[in-house]
Amino acid sequence: MAFSSATYGYSPLLYLSIITNSNSNSESLRSLEEVLSSFNRRLDMHPPPSIVDFAKLLTSISKVKHNSNVLSLSHQRDSFGFRPNVYTLTILINSFCHLHRLGFAFSVLAKMFKLGFQPNTVTFNTLMMGLYIEGKLGDAHHLCDKMIEEGFQPDTITYGTLINGSCKVGNTNAAIMLLRSMEQENCQPNVVVYTSIIDSLCKDKQLTEAFNLFSEMLTKGISPDIVTHTLIIHALGDIGEWKKVTTLFKEMVSSNIMPNVFCLTTMVDALCKEVMVAKAHDVVDMMIQRGVEPNVVTYNALMDGHCLQSEISA
Repeated sequence: MAFSSATYGYSPLLYLSIITNSNSNSESLRSLEEVLSSFNRRLDMHPPPSIVDFAKLLTSISKVKHNSNVLSLSHQRDSFGFRPNVYTLTILINSFCHLHRLGFAFSVLAKMFKLGFQPNTVTFNTLMMGLYIEGKLGDAHHLCDKMIEEGFQPDTITYGTLINGSCKVGNTNAAIMLLRSMEQENCQPNVVVYTSIIDSLCKDKQLTEAFNLFSEMLTKGISPDIVTHTLIIHALGDIGEWKKVTTLFKEMVSSNIMPNVFCLTTMVDALCKEVMVAKAHDVVDMMIQRGVEPNVVTYNALMDGHCLQSEISA
């Protein structure tokens, strides 16, 4: 007897959203088992699931990091009657990369060529990400060069992977050079690219360069996110530019960017150092109202502010 998805009251592909939105690993695993069971039942239906359905299934499972299940399904693909394509093979490469099985990932690339498929930019980006995960940044750059030689144009993700990798190993100058290469190739950097470099510059104590890059973002119409704002606010606090901290904080709130506890604590510290303790308390109250719990550093900043206020009053 063939069971239809209607028998169980849900569509397998619709039910995939339950996996993505599950609140716990156990709930996600139960949902995954049900989806796989339902998909298997659909194989006996007429018409059976298409390669598009199969690709959607792999994508959704990959998004919740059940990479072993992606490998298992991919191994069963031929018995399902699905011929692989560039999209499904790239998903397989992604899973191998996240499972730290880089050799198998490159074997899939070789298989792709053997089947007569042409890998795309996403395929190369996925492999570069895998190399980056394994700390093989030099190999990632070499793969990017080979990709360009083959006529593929690097995109924002390509450059972002290489820039992030360069920043992680402390080579901020290389990251900036890659940023300029992006611009020369008319590839638009995004907020993640800029924030990675700003973070690296701040760690290197090159604060002037970080501020200049932040201003460049704004000039180009790229809106900073909470991470970018927090980095700059903390950097301004480190050099005692408390009035600039306050100004930037207000700009962030007016842009409807919700400050996190780290950013708000920096703001509290700034106000206390300016002996504006009452306003610092207002910020703490706002934190609590917005569901952001102050931490011990926040309260230490407030106590320091009260001490400073008492010294001035005395």
